[in-house]
Amino acid sequence: MKPDRPSRTAEVTAAVRAWHNQQHHPPIFPDPFAQRLVSPVWGFVSRSRLASWLVFDQILRGLQPVAAHIIGRARYVEDRLAELRQEGLGQYVLVGAGLDSIGLRNAIEANPLRVFEVDHPATQETKRQRLERANGGLPAGLELVPVDFERECLTEGLRRSSFDPKEPALFAWLGVVQYLSEEAVDQTLAAIRESGPPGSELIFDYIAPRQSTPEADRDLLDGLSRFTARRGEPLKATYDPQSLGARLGPLGFDVRKNLSPEEQGRRYFQGYSDSFRPPGFYHIARLGWGDPPKAGAAQPS
Repeated sequence: MKPDRPSRTAEVTAAVRAWHNQQHHPPIFPDPFAQRLVSPVWGFVSRSRLASWLVFDQILRGLQPVAAHIIGRARYVEDRLAELRQEGLGQYVLVGAGLDSIGLRNAIEANPLRVFEVDHPATQETKRQRLERANGGLPAGLELVPVDFERECLTEGLRRSSFDPKEPALFAWLGVVQYLSEEAVDQTLAAIRESGPPGSELIFDYIAPRQSTPEADRDLLDGLSRFTARRGEPLKATYDPQSLGARLGPLGFDVRKNLSPEEQGRRYFQGYSDSFRPPGFYHIARLGWGDPPKAGAAQPS
């Protein structure tokens, strides 16, 4: 993304969530607030059946599997968040939060979670304006943590916030890894590991290398690469799911779940069309460090 404007992929991600909640019934990931955070143009597209058909079913039809992954990863993260809240989790950190609506959805809970959204200042300024429009200000429990990752690290940003470094947290890092170099990914992973005490978890999604992608999905991967490059956010880092544990173990992480595209499909997309299923190159990893959840607690998914 360019330093003086919000992320365009964050805008598209929010539009996908708004479109999904307007056009798919029942939605895989219910998000009644998504519509409030998109731009007026994307809001019109997601609401209008004709405009939605033209944009999502015609112009962007080839990228519908990517849209499915966006929905599936959101569902997976918040399923895990719900499990951890039952175990007493008090902090949730979204790294590269974009236009996620968790703050609005969390505020209506009887006992709101403390949510920390970390993102580039330009994207957060857009987010703040839209929250002002939708909610009259920041919702209860939400704290925006602006961090320019070109100049500082996540740990420094969280130190300026009310985040408690002694209390375990769930970190979510979605739709970001593939736009960074492997060096930048490692630096952020180290910062997350440093920021969250033992007992914390991290969920992130990643793209497998082209040679590890099923041949039927390689054209789609090439198309996605062109789509994001034209928007100034080219694809970079990839990770082989077969060696992810060996790759991240030396950084202090335990891979507790490595959700394949096939498993995403079985979990969440039964009954949906073949065009709306995750592509064969997007995986979701759940990492932990320190002690795993206590025995007798809800079984992790």
